[in-house]
This record gives sequence, structure tokens and C-alpha cells, in this order.
Amino acid sequence: MDAVVKKYGSVNLLLDLSEFHWEKTTAWASDINFGHTYKDKIDKMAMVSEAKWVKHLAKLAEPVYDKEIKTFVADADAWDWLKS
Repeated sequence: MDAVVKKYGSVNLLLDLSEFHWEKTTAWASDINFGHTYKDKIDKMAMVSEAKWVKHLAKLAEPVYDKEIKTFVADADAWDWLKS
């Protein structure tokens, strides 16, 4: 992430959570740190998954990243939105 941000200044981020089930609570600190470190460097964020809980996760993440986060079932749709 550092190299991409250094090269481009900011990024559009796609999180494919289609195979994700849950993480250990010990990983949450890393997730929060990532959000605080890069929130100003992410222009758009898309989350891909059919799981209904991902929409709730997106709503929880929006205040951390201070921008709209959209959820998608298909990664092609997510990429289309990120490119627009």
C-alpha cells in the first residue's frame, strides 16, 4: 500500500470479502491502524461479497474512512464503480 500511495498519491480500494468468514479479534488492531493510516489516501472503497453482514461492516467503516463505501455482489460491478 505504501508503494502504491507513494507512486499515485491515492487509491481506489476493492476488498473482496466473498471468501471471508471472520477474523480473530487480535487482528482488529491492525485493521483499525490501517484505516487511520490510509483513510486520507483512499478515494473510493468497494466491498465485494454476497454476505448480508458486509453491508453492516461498510456502514461501520464509513466514519473511520470518512467517505462512502459501496458494497457489491460481483467484482466486475465494483471495478466499474471504482473506475467511474
